[in-house]
Amino acid sequence: MPAKKLSELARTIRSKNAGVNEITFDVVFRTAEIYEQVKRSGALTLSIAVARRLAPSPRPFFVESDPEQIAVDQCP
Repeated sequence: MPAKKLSELARTIRSKNAGVNEITFDVVFRTAEIYEQVKRSGALTLSIAVARRLAPSPRPFFVESDPEQIAVDQCP
C-alpha cells in the first residue's frame, strides 16, 4: 500500500481523555480490508507513535484492537 494520510484511510479519528494525564486516539478505518492492510504494514506501531511524538512519555500504552486505539500520556 503506498503511503497515505491516516485521514484518507479512516472514517473516524477521535481523541478523548482516558484518565489523568492520558489521551486515547480511536481510529475507525473505512473498510475491514483497509484496516487489515494498515495492520499488516506495521505503519501504526508504538515506535511510530513515539517517533511522531504522539507518545512522549517513557511509558506509553498501545493497544492494537478493532478499531485501532492508541493511549498516550498527555504532555504536562
